[in-house]
Amino acid sequence: MIKNKSVIAILSFVLLSISSLFSQTHDFGFARNDSVKFTTIDGQTIDLPWLGGINSCQFFEMDLDQNGINDLVIFDKHGGRTLPFLKFNSCGLQKFVFAPQYRESFPPFESWVQSHDFNMDGKMDLYTYTTAGIRVYKNTSDGENLNFTLHSPRLTSNYGSGVPINLFCNSEDYPAIADIDNDGDLDILNFWTLGMYVDYHKSTSIETHGNLDSLDFELETRCWGYFSEHENSNILFLDDECNNKTLPSEKSFRHTGSTLLAYDFFGNGLKDLLVGDVDYPQLILLKNGGTLDSAYMVLQDTLFPNATKPVRLYSMPAASLIDINFDGQVDLLVSPFDPSLNKAENKKSVWAYLNTGTNEFPNFNFHTDAFIQNQMIDFGSGAYPTFCDINGDGLSDMIVGNWGEYDSSEYIGTILKSHYSSSLSLILNNGTPDLPLFEEINDDLGNLRQYNLLGLFPTAYDIDNDGDIDILVGQSDGTLLFLENTAGENNPPIFNTPIFDYSSINVGHYAAPQLFDLDKDGKVDLLIGNRAGKIAFYKNTGTPEIPNFSFVTDFLGGVDVRDYSLSYFGYSTPHFFRYNDTTYLLVGTERGKIHYYKNIDDNLEGNFTLIEEEMFFVRNSMRFPINEGIRTAVAIKDLNNDNLPELIVGNFAGGLTYFSGIQAPPINIDISEAELNSLKIKPNPAHHFFQIITPDQNKLSSIKIYDISGRLIENYIVNMNNKYDISKLKTGIYYCVVHLQNGFLKTIKLIKQE
Repeated sequence: MIKNKSVIAILSFVLLSISSLFSQTHDFGFARNDSVKFTTIDGQTIDLPWLGGINSCQFFEMDLDQNGINDLVIFDKHGGRTLPFLKFNSCGLQKFVFAPQYRESFPPFESWVQSHDFNMDGKMDLYTYTTAGIRVYKNTSDGENLNFTLHSPRLTSNYGSGVPINLFCNSEDYPAIADIDNDGDLDILNFWTLGMYVDYHKSTSIETHGNLDSLDFELETRCWGYFSEHENSNILFLDDECNNKTLPSEKSFRHTGSTLLAYDFFGNGLKDLLVGDVDYPQLILLKNGGTLDSAYMVLQDTLFPNATKPVRLYSMPAASLIDINFDGQVDLLVSPFDPSLNKAENKKSVWAYLNTGTNEFPNFNFHTDAFIQNQMIDFGSGAYPTFCDINGDGLSDMIVGNWGEYDSSEYIGTILKSHYSSSLSLILNNGTPDLPLFEEINDDLGNLRQYNLLGLFPTAYDIDNDGDIDILVGQSDGTLLFLENTAGENNPPIFNTPIFDYSSINVGHYAAPQLFDLDKDGKVDLLIGNRAGKIAFYKNTGTPEIPNFSFVTDFLGGVDVRDYSLSYFGYSTPHFFRYNDTTYLLVGTERGKIHYYKNIDDNLEGNFTLIEEEMFFVRNSMRFPINEGIRTAVAIKDLNNDNLPELIVGNFAGGLTYFSGIQAPPINIDISEAELNSLKIKPNPAHHFFQIITPDQNKLSSIKIYDISGRLIENYIVNMNNKYDISKLKTGIYYCVVHLQNGFLKTIKLIKQE
């Protein structure tokens, strides 16, 4: 009891702190803007430039707009980003239209996600990874609004003891979810705990309960298909006796990390299996020549889907079957699943094969190696933007660095090593002062790719005061390099050979520099973020023509953006800027949150004030955190001459997102304290559902349920029926956090009764 009271007190304090934070006045407002034109280096004006890039993706179908047609959703494993697309098919025009308004409807995903209709109600539900297992969200959309409710926090299976336990799933495995025995419910295939063999978990929902809602499973066999994987390669052994004794010289317990897709590729009524393996680029098709009761793999195709263009995509390709050309036949999409950030292809990483056969007898032919990806800005892995007017035309151009673009892979022994090279891209603004128009004209500015560098992070400034823009570049090893521009004022840049180890500065790892006159003395200073999550300050003690950067502190403003729930690193990417002569700071982070600091001027020896860990954008009077993936970097500039700053966000998926500046919405004038106090839950205690009692339902934003340990249990989208289902919750005490559109929130204790 005392322990629970302590937890409740801590949770209440945290929620009270959040409420106080949200009640502060905002200085800036941002709105996502996908309309600004962008032309690639080959002269192509792309349709979806500002989606933020993609690297390692999974694809699933979902009826987003409730029109009876399944649309497309992409989940990028590198950063956990969900990208929804509506299928547009009218008047001969067929395309996927980015629909970011549906992003907030989805629960958070980790490692992988698949959509399947487990209860056969015509609505796609969601299966996703949870720690060592599988979580399921039920699609509770009402025909107007897309909505999901946690149905099973962790699937269980009877492994033979009679007592269901956790249905194990490794975070590096991508299971196959399909009706394996054709009995009308969805079963699960996954490699067992030690790898090597495939477990077959048969659904017993119909047999046990007579319905499809229970999601009960039992382990039918630990060697489905009678095959096994080699311990140190992607070799598959057929006709295995399933006793771990066959071929003892070649086989033992293996590494984990595989992708599976079960589908009847040969039209014989049996599920075949498509297998991808960690560190390898192939998909191997296993043909099932057994029976519905006993699968038996009789043939393997290592050149899937055809010998002309087999899948060769580093690393650990995962496959999805989705109709992408609107002809009613499933097509094949393949993308890396490798959990590592430094092994996979990252720029041409979405291979698409069109089905020229039928769903019963598919025939896949290569279509593109960059499906949708070729319509967005994508620099590989990492995108680090900075603004400057490099050609002196009065418009703000961009220079963008990256962590690296995939080059090749090799095996050192049995270990996969992939090679990347980093570069700088020059993107000119060829628009007007009121309407930017961006065009990439150079993807290797300064010819840095030849040096095989990693993690190039640029900052641009006329550092020697000679009238042209120079570039200082951070590297993954913590040092800086200098590119001196000798072109002269208003000329296309000409850079000297780079000067490495500039000023002998080293901040450890992943230097993220910014040239900025922090102390307002008329001389540019040097600020540098780093992997440690802090900011180093080097004051310019020289002159405007000959700077001398003298170390002051490696902990400027007390800024530390590490998130210990993720790692011991922070990957801080600072961006100081001035608005109405006041200095502000935005900092990108490893987790992706964009931290916002004030109280900087005349306080360089003190601690800056953290206003928000997550910058917000506004849509339809509602505020949403900017969530563009991991290892973010930002740049701010007024790009349309309206005295409001635009925000460009880069991320590790290699793309950019554009946010227009808007007037910061008021957050404490549209609801009175009396209205806030009158907000209640009814009934409470509740049995099956509850309602929110408030003078104005339109002022609600979202409703979240936490257990007493502070764990998020349910995340409801506000609905006009004002009924929120809690029938799946166990009896006990919960906390209901009601979020309002003005940023306020109220916490109410909720008691769930049987």
